[in-house]
Amino acid sequence: MKEYSFRLVDSRRHGIGNFPWADTKVDTRILVSVEDNRGGYTLYTDNLGDSWQERREGTRPHMVEMPDKTLFGVGFSNVAIGHFDPSKQKKIPYLMKIMRAESMDALLSGDIQVSFAQVEIPDLAVGYGDSQDPKEYHTGVTGQTVIVMPNGDLIVPMYGQFKADTTKLSYFQNYDFYQYRVWCVISRDNGRSFSYLSTVADVQTYPCDPEAEGYCEPDMLHLGNGHLLCVMRTQGHEVYSALYAAHSYDGGITWEPPKEICPYGVLPRLVRLSDGGILCASGKWGTFFITSSDEGRTWAKPYAVSDNRGQWDRGPSGYVSVWETRPGEILLVWDETEDLESEDIKPGERRIVYMNRYQITADEALLSKESPRPYVSNMQ
Repeated sequence: MKEYSFRLVDSRRHGIGNFPWADTKVDTRILVSVEDNRGGYTLYTDNLGDSWQERREGTRPHMVEMPDKTLFGVGFSNVAIGHFDPSKQKKIPYLMKIMRAESMDALLSGDIQVSFAQVEIPDLAVGYGDSQDPKEYHTGVTGQTVIVMPNGDLIVPMYGQFKADTTKLSYFQNYDFYQYRVWCVISRDNGRSFSYLSTVADVQTYPCDPEAEGYCEPDMLHLGNGHLLCVMRTQGHEVYSALYAAHSYDGGITWEPPKEICPYGVLPRLVRLSDGGILCASGKWGTFFITSSDEGRTWAKPYAVSDNRGQWDRGPSGYVSVWETRPGEILLVWDETEDLESEDIKPGERRIVYMNRYQITADEALLSKESPRPYVSNMQ
């Protein structure tokens, strides 16, 4: 097995921004969307992060490169919301926004072709996030990736609530919040239509922390031969609960029980390293990396990029973008809070976006097969 070490090579401070997670990478070109109080912007590099441009034409969606070199993405939420009465609708419809761009140049210019696909999701329910506003309901949302399988199938992880999800959180007072589940949908016709494939994890089957929001914000990798790795948040609002990983060995039809891999984290971002290892970037209790050298079965303790020295809205968001830009080189775009004290800073103006570059080195570790290296928290 391998242990990974990190060395910070350089760090660049860009400016005010939040949640730099919606990214697209094509060869040496990378686009990252960033939220702020002016409508958002994109950061763009054509040289793997050696230099960056800020573009104010608006944000762009996260997209993946397809085998034919076009770009493909899906919308975050159900387009049908607002077109039915959530208190009366018995069968919840789901309409997925499909986005295609011919190239990175087309994406940069906003030339994104849109279509819609109706997705049959059995038992789908109306649910809520953590806004405390009962008018802001949802009916399931997508994760941050699209998996392109070797046979051309597309798998999209999602999360939300089914009618069978009945484990209720106590600290949301304005509506009934039931802990999330993660499931995935599949397209066998190049994204023209999708259908429900399987549930990855739900709280009724695999209980988690009773104060957690449940399994949500999934990312996924295809590791080969039908082996899918799905890493999921459970963490609640100002509640620190675990990241979990689940494995499928049949292309997402069935899943092993989820296992805790880190005691905290939001929106995990997964990277398959050039040497076969796996890196996960996340945050909440600061921003951090965890790594695995055995296909996601065991994970090393976190490498801290930053520490959160206050509550979430006065620390880093934990929502990041990350890539291995060259063998042994990690590029991270993330946000951090510099002013922890001022009371008059508006939401969205406290965090600063940074670009960090790291050298990652793998060292062979002589570890007992009977006692794999466990995760050890560095929190006290």
